[in-house]
Amino acid sequence: MRRLMTTLIAIVLAFTPALTVALTPVDVEAKSAPKPCQDGYFRSPLTNRCKKLVTVSETTSTITTTVYNPQTGIPNVTKVCKAGYWWNAKTSRCNKKKVCNIGYRWLSWNNTCEKIICEIGFKVQDASNICKRLVCERGHIINQKTGNCVKNTHGKYKTCEDGWTLDLRTLKCAKVGTKGSDDPRSKKSQNVAKQYQLKTFASIVKTDSETKDCGEGKFLNPKTNRCKNLQEVKETSTGKTITTYDPETGEATTEKICNEGYVLNTETNRCNKVKEETSSSSSTSSIVKENETKTCPEGKVLNPKTNRCKTAVSIKETTTGKTVTTFDPETGEETTEKICNDGYSLDSETNRCKKVKINEGEDYELDVPELGGEAKADFIATMSVILIASVGILIVTFQYRKELFNLIKRIIPHKKP
Repeated sequence: MRRLMTTLIAIVLAFTPALTVALTPVDVEAKSAPKPCQDGYFRSPLTNRCKKLVTVSETTSTITTTVYNPQTGIPNVTKVCKAGYWWNAKTSRCNKKKVCNIGYRWLSWNNTCEKIICEIGFKVQDASNICKRLVCERGHIINQKTGNCVKNTHGKYKTCEDGWTLDLRTLKCAKVGTKGSDDPRSKKSQNVAKQYQLKTFASIVKTDSETKDCGEGKFLNPKTNRCKNLQEVKETSTGKTITTYDPETGEATTEKICNEGYVLNTETNRCNKVKEETSSSSSTSSIVKENETKTCPEGKVLNPKTNRCKTAVSIKETTTGKTVTTFDPETGEETTEKICNDGYSLDSETNRCKKVKINEGEDYELDVPELGGEAKADFIATMSVILIASVGILIVTFQYRKELFNLIKRIIPHKKP
């Protein structure tokens, strides 16, 4: 051992001067000086390697620009979303931008569509999403609750000319594109309204001064100051409705008369068809049928309940078996029997044929050897321990064979010749 240590120390001391002579200070400085980087690159102080100052990478939705600080080597990353995408601050990613329909505006903070609410009489009509005055068709007006055009039933409101719309606040025509009938540009509607009021006033004066002469069968309605029939009749396929007016008050009384075969329903005030009693006719026909003797073809029997021919025995076959249905002509009842094919058995719970599982090894006996009454609790692997110890001794002996050989030489004295 001492000789081995001395040889190692001698080798290290022998080569140390040579290494110090080979590596001079000039060579060390030359080798430590790095090469200059190309244009657009810098030497990172973190890795001591040349790195690109600016890098740009693109995906389907994002453009990522990375700018490095040449002094510290720390990157500064900026992301820009492409067209059709928006920046999600929660996930720090570019998500697909939601496309909104006409009448909805896009909200950038949560990528949702919000409905554009316009005031009554205005509505979004094109892709500009600007509230414009709603122009209704002739015979339609604007519903004050929904803001949509509805039909002007029975001419309740007057209709305006083309390019004008009815202002339901003042019941006057307003020019399309103005704020309403109060706008100075809608003065024409005020003139029209005045003329309309003058006409109605003149008609009232005429009705007060003049007395209309209605023809026979008609009377002057005091409510509308118009001639009306004293009696109106409306006929339908089930009956007719007679409406009679009182010439003094103008009130109407209605009477409903049903045709033959129809009865007036007091709850719905409609004529319903009378259901004929067919019990007598059906009983007579059944008696006649009972007296008649019906002959059935071969394989069929007469059903006494329906007086029709029915199959006596019907068989339905499947892959697992067959179902036999037998009809009893005396009682009119059916009995069903299920017959399974070979290799199948009938399941009483499901009434289905199931395949029979055959155990081919049930006839063979299983021989179990006798293992003894008591089992050993502990197992001591003495041979394994001896083997491992012997292998360890051999390895140690081989490793230190020279030292052991020298030790034996010292212990055992040599015989002198």
